[in-house]
This record gives sequence, C-alpha cells and structure tokens, in this order.
Amino acid sequence: MYNRYIIDIKPLGFMWPMRDPFLFCAHHKDFYPAGNDQLGPAASLSGRNIGQDFSQENPWRMYHGDVVPGFPAHPHRGFETVTIAYTGEVTHRDSAGGGGTIAAGDVQWMTAGAGIVHNEFHSPAFSQQGGLMHMVQLWVNLPAKDKMTPAHYQAISKAQIAQVDSDAGSVRLIAGDLDGHKGAAETYTPMRLWDVRVKAGQTMSLSQPDGWTTLLLVQSGTVQVNGSNTVGAAQLWC
Repeated sequence: MYNRYIIDIKPLGFMWPMRDPFLFCAHHKDFYPAGNDQLGPAASLSGRNIGQDFSQENPWRMYHGDVVPGFPAHPHRGFETVTIAYTGEVTHRDSAGGGGTIAAGDVQWMTAGAGIVHNEFHSPAFSQQGGLMHMVQLWVNLPAKDKMTPAHYQAISKAQIAQVDSDAGSVRLIAGDLDGHKGAAETYTPMRLWDVRVKAGQTMSLSQPDGWTTLLLVQSGTVQVNGSNTVGAAQLWC
C-alpha cells in the first residue's frame, strides 16, 4: 500500500460505502431500554417511522420491526451477509435451516446464493435486559459463477477465530490469512477480513497482496496510515 493509491477518506454514517467485492457495510450502535412483555422496548414509539426507523437522531432504532427491533423475514440472493458482533446479542433464522444467536466476539456468515429468506432480531434475553447493541454487517458480492450456489450459513464463535497478538496490538482473523494463521470463514472471493486493535502510540505493519484493494473502517480512536494519512473514528480509508 502506498499513498499514491489512496482513493478517498470520507466520514461515515449508518451505511458505509465500500468497494468490490463488498457492496456496503451497515454500522449498528444502539442503546436499548429494557424490554416489555412483548420483547419490544418498554418506551414510547411515538414520532418514529415504524417499519423504516433508521434515524440517527435517536439513541436506538426499531429498523424494520414494528414491535420488536430488527429485521422481519426478507429475501436475499446473489451475495453474502457477514455480521460481526461487538456487544449485545442477535438471533438469526433462515429458510435453509440455518441460524443461531451470536454475542460479543462472534460472527455469522450467511451465503444467500440462489436465494434465501431470513430474519434478524435481538435474542429474547437481550430484549428483556436492554443495553448496548453494537454490530457491523458487511454485504459481500458473490462471483458470477457462484451466485446460484445453494444457500448456507456459517456460525463462527469467538473461540473459533484465530487471534494474532503482538506488542502493537491484535488481529482477529475472520477470513484470510496472516503470519501462517488462517481465518475461520470459508469464502468464495479471496479476501482478508480482519478485526484489528492497535495500542495507543504503537505501529502495526499489515501488508497486502499486490493488486488488492484495502479498506480500513475506523470505529474508534485515530489511526495514521502509511505514515501520513490520519483517519479518525467513523471514517473510511481506501
């Protein structure tokens, strides 16, 4: 990676623009109140655009849900969704028989392929207690030859994700390889999907194959890239 290849640095909102093979990335960070007996938030929904509640002005959102926050049954085809959980719990169910609940450190990798219907809601336990829900979901395009592959689901627990530690910080290998370690996910497109934490004041060197595009999504703190470009929290570097 060299500075002359930097395409853009831009601020990020809920929807993060991406580059091939990624279609987009959604950043979910909501502070939910405790739930009621219907597993919905025990709070007024007045003034919200129920069914399309994505406003960044509120500390939490209902998204497409009307009683319970989340995403009722909806179809996907021709790509994959990758959900990385940092805090909170989300439960997934799909028409191919896949599903489960992921919590902090876990990843769900759903290949829609030829077609799938699925839903995503908070787990019943999280719905009752409320709290911080912090997750990132990537949409990954499938190569043309693989778009009609049978739909399937990879449930990847925190314990299955290899972590490479150094004096500078740590790298969790969700997909791809680093220093002889291999990521947990099976992918159709060659990629390295890493969850990186760099200690304050430290330098970490992460080389990439020639010809690859690198995207850096900064969630918190400030990072200097290639010695000169400063990227802050909620910014995308590519």
